[in-house]
Amino acid sequence: MSASLPTILHLNTRSDAGGAAVAVRTLHTELNALGEVHSSLLAGRGISDPAHGFHTLANGRFRFLANVLAFRLLGLEGACNHAAWRRARPTIAAADLLHLHNAHGYYLPLGLLRQLLQRPLVWTLHDHWLATGRSGWLPDGVPASPLERLLPWYGGGYPVEWWDRSRQRRAVLWRLLSAAGSRLRLVCPSAAQRERMLATGLPVSRIDVIPLGLFGDEAAPQAEQRAAARAQLGLAGEGRRIALFAALRLDEERKGWSVLEQALARTADPASWLVIACGERGRRPDRWVTERGSEIRCPGLLPKGELIQYFQAADLFVNPSFQETFGLTNIEAAGEGTAVVCSDLPVFHETMGEWATYVAPGQVAALAAALDGPAPVAGPALAAAVRQRYARATMAARYTEIYRELLAMHGGRQARGDLG
Repeated sequence: MSASLPTILHLNTRSDAGGAAVAVRTLHTELNALGEVHSSLLAGRGISDPAHGFHTLANGRFRFLANVLAFRLLGLEGACNHAAWRRARPTIAAADLLHLHNAHGYYLPLGLLRQLLQRPLVWTLHDHWLATGRSGWLPDGVPASPLERLLPWYGGGYPVEWWDRSRQRRAVLWRLLSAAGSRLRLVCPSAAQRERMLATGLPVSRIDVIPLGLFGDEAAPQAEQRAAARAQLGLAGEGRRIALFAALRLDEERKGWSVLEQALARTADPASWLVIACGERGRRPDRWVTERGSEIRCPGLLPKGELIQYFQAADLFVNPSFQETFGLTNIEAAGEGTAVVCSDLPVFHETMGEWATYVAPGQVAALAAALDGPAPVAGPALAAAVRQRYARATMAARYTEIYRELLAMHGGRQARGDLG
């Protein structure tokens, strides 16, 4: 790698799980493959692989739980990470350009964010935290109970806090945005999310839209790969229909797992369904049978390679989510040729178009009817079309253009602000 290449440092809460982590890892890897910039990643926790440019700020369950409680009780962002951030200062200062992704809650102190925004910076908004000041999602979902506000695991409306400081925090964030001016470029993965962000009154005149790219130039999977994937997963000869559900956490109300559970019970033949629910299962067992005879298996949070096998093995991917900014798992499933049934959300229509069957969010009877209905579009032709539209190289090229524009306007090493 030539030393003359501009250096880009990505900052994100996690590198191991979640849609934003998948997006930032993919972008980081593709940027280095294209060879026009030198990319590295600093995540709050997760994968640490310096040989491939992955660095973690502060792994450890105790530190994470301490940060959770400090935020929920005192409203302090990244309270236990200050020393780790001081150690990371040379890494941050060495970058020509910073690319911020998720920054909310338990990871990045607002004081440090103020310093980062004195630098040329790209900020990809994978959620709505910047527009709300209170959580990763706009406050029209399931509210957190008083108990959930104290518990060290996630409650509704993540990340929640005992005393709502959203208005004060949002005012601070918006002042920082106004002060950053042309040094800051905001990006959303979908036009639907951009419009929703702007509708909150966010004090910016421009947000670019760059869809997430997931696929390289490898060939789309063929029909016979479904049988091979089932054999590798121990599902060979399975006579039931296999539906797949995937989320970081199954107990996150926004993802709609409870809607799918209720819909299964109202299908014509519940016992004919095997449902694979991938994600952190909390206190759920790894396998159970519902009262109506549907079998549920929870293999946990899976590495990407194994999750792809499940996408290939399934007859149907079901995404009954109430809110999304892009719908990464829909694209992952369709890119493997698997049929998709998803919520009737504007962002899903934007990203999936005619490739999916849509059901009104939260409508159990409608979802049951969709599960019993004609098979949605699937197969190699679907996979090829999705892979062409959501290519990694296209995403990386779009971001590279933005990097060049910012560096041309504001410079790199000579514009380090307080972190220089």
